[in-house]
Amino acid sequence: MEGVEMTGADFGQLEKPRELAARRLAYERDEKFYRIVALSPGSAIPLSIVCSLIAVLRGESVPNGVTAIGSGAVGALAGVFTASGN
Repeated sequence: MEGVEMTGADFGQLEKPRELAARRLAYERDEKFYRIVALSPGSAIPLSIVCSLIAVLRGESVPNGVTAIGSGAVGALAGVFTASGN
């Protein structure tokens, strides 16, 4: 950048790349973590739908717990894929 003098203080004391990598949280670069987090509620959603259909086909009302698990899983999945502002 021309005409602008930048010091380490401007960037919060620049650090070596190894130090920055060591300070990252383990799950920030772990693909398996995100796969597990996405698959857990992702598998709960179809399971709650199947359980609801079975209850309806048997002429029973859908248990509140099944509805709560399904809607919670949808919210969790939305939270995983929503970008955080940080």
